[in-house]
Amino acid sequence: MGDNDKAGAAAAEGKTERGKKMFPALARALFVVLVFTGLAYSGNMELPRVWHVISRPEMIIAPLALILVSNFFSSFRLKTLLSAKNVHVSQFTAFRWWLIGMFFNMALLGAISGDVAKAYYLLKGRPNKVELAAVLVFDRLVGLYMVIFLAGFLSAGALGGLWSIHGTQSAIVGRLMTFAVALWLAASAAGFALMSGRIRRSALVSRVMAFMPLRSTVDTLYSAAQAYRYQPWRVIAAMVITAVSQGAAYVGLWLLAGHLKMEGVGAVSFLVACSLSLLVNAVPVAPGGLGIGELGFGVIFLQFGMKGGVELAMLMHALIIIISAILGGIAFLACRNGPRYDGSAVKAEDG
Repeated sequence: MGDNDKAGAAAAEGKTERGKKMFPALARALFVVLVFTGLAYSGNMELPRVWHVISRPEMIIAPLALILVSNFFSSFRLKTLLSAKNVHVSQFTAFRWWLIGMFFNMALLGAISGDVAKAYYLLKGRPNKVELAAVLVFDRLVGLYMVIFLAGFLSAGALGGLWSIHGTQSAIVGRLMTFAVALWLAASAAGFALMSGRIRRSALVSRVMAFMPLRSTVDTLYSAAQAYRYQPWRVIAAMVITAVSQGAAYVGLWLLAGHLKMEGVGAVSFLVACSLSLLVNAVPVAPGGLGIGELGFGVIFLQFGMKGGVELAMLMHALIIIISAILGGIAFLACRNGPRYDGSAVKAEDG
């Protein structure tokens, strides 16, 4: 085979690889389009209600600020967890990384994962890259656990009769809340196992780990978690910070629900419905929960006797996209070097 043939074969192989890399992003985008198309044709999505709110600055300024505050505290959680690895960055830097991650995750529909974009800046010029990358995974797990915790805790209180909510007569609501409680207990047990040195050193776990795929990745994550075992206050602080972050987001959603004039909205019922809906929103089907969030909010809020869940999710995602595109884009452009997607890898780009 001549040099030209080899070059042509290499180019064709490169295009194939780029196509494979782009396929997940295209599939996610198609999923989002199909969901919104289905909601529009079924009559379950009222765009005039969304436009009524989003077109009025006086209605979105406060929710937008609260969602921004929520993400600010999420970046503070990352900063706190990094300190355990002796990586000390300013809050400004951590927030800038967080905004850049939002930009790549939402504005580019996940063509590059937000975590990958954050990892680029975090790992650049630092040793122990695998361990530091595991901190990003641990940060994501802490955030996810708190979403599960809030849904499970609120659902447990409703099932136990500690507070009264609308929709308890619905079998679907009962099953959803029972699932949330079970998931909370399972996540708590998994977290305990991850933080426990004794469980990992047990003969049974060692034998299971020997046959697990991605064993090295699990071991790395376990090692990262062990750093916090000896600094439990950092994990507690990260969880408290996440609770504050979620609190700001919930207040923002409550304000949006008021602007939508959602019927039958009681404070406790809204909290429980929101917690369950955000649990669905966290399912990694599409970037930031686009599409799956609208479905989850719409179905769950309706089961609680509240109309407008789809529109509420749309407004939430619209505000997140505004923050991602504007502030995230500015943060990305302000960096001299940043990640770009060439279809096969994340590389540095001078700017």
